[in-house]
Amino acid sequence: MRPGSERALVRLASIEKEKRYHSGFGHAIIKHIGVKILQGRKRTEQTMIIRNPGDTDAKAATAAADGITLHSQIDDIFRRKILSGEWKENQRIPSERDCCSMFGVSRSTVRSVMLQLIGEGLLYRVQGKGTFVSPPRTAMAFHALGIRDKLDMILPTAYSVVTKARFERAPEFITSLFGFRQGVSMFCLERLRFRTRSSTVPIIYQYNFMPAEYGQGIDIGSLATGRLTNQMFEKYGLTPSRLEECLEAGGANAVEAQALMPPPCSPVLITDELSFDSKDTPYLFNRFVFPANQLRLSFGSRI
Repeated sequence: MRPGSERALVRLASIEKEKRYHSGFGHAIIKHIGVKILQGRKRTEQTMIIRNPGDTDAKAATAAADGITLHSQIDDIFRRKILSGEWKENQRIPSERDCCSMFGVSRSTVRSVMLQLIGEGLLYRVQGKGTFVSPPRTAMAFHALGIRDKLDMILPTAYSVVTKARFERAPEFITSLFGFRQGVSMFCLERLRFRTRSSTVPIIYQYNFMPAEYGQGIDIGSLATGRLTNQMFEKYGLTPSRLEECLEAGGANAVEAQALMPPPCSPVLITDELSFDSKDTPYLFNRFVFPANQLRLSFGSRI
């Protein structure tokens, strides 16, 4: 075990010896010692069928068979209503109490989903008035900036700790990036990255998604100091022929906030990178989440 990682793991263990949580990418379990690849889904919450008006019996049966958690089902319903336009821009959505009645779930489940979507910028809350649908973000296109490589230069990390490594049902927005059908199983990695070997607070929370056939060959142990992209090349001959990148500000989810400990009420920066192979097929999704106060971007050019 790397110097300093013991303290980092002890701090994570204080969150809870086995902490169940929900992130934008699903549910995970942080173990205070090591990590195992989990085949299939580990049921960490009560599961049942949630009937959303308009859902077919086939969809409900699929949810039940997959053991999809209540949190994930509510999250999917809310996202569909927002992204489809059923809930329109600046429209007030049903209250927590109304949602509990509509879907037959606890208030804590509804609240955690709402807070997650607020953190992602899909919803916003007005004190005393309710929760509303956020206006769509304005996208600005640039040439590829190589954000990931630049981050490695200005925010180098000495080691990382894997907090999650397993095959699981991928979120809809991830499967859509890969052109997969909704609900397909993919390999997911989550890691904490530390600036120095003596650091006890990580500077980056990292997510990766890849097709299941690639996940089976990943050496989890070597990721403490090695790069995943190197393994993808050595084991499968994969190297990016092009990248799609995105940089945005947002709110940290509960796990990211506990791990990164950003200043109160401050945003985090989120960088997404999708790598394509020589056949222009996406094979690796990478997300970095880090406190916004760690980075200042500047742009300039010679005239």
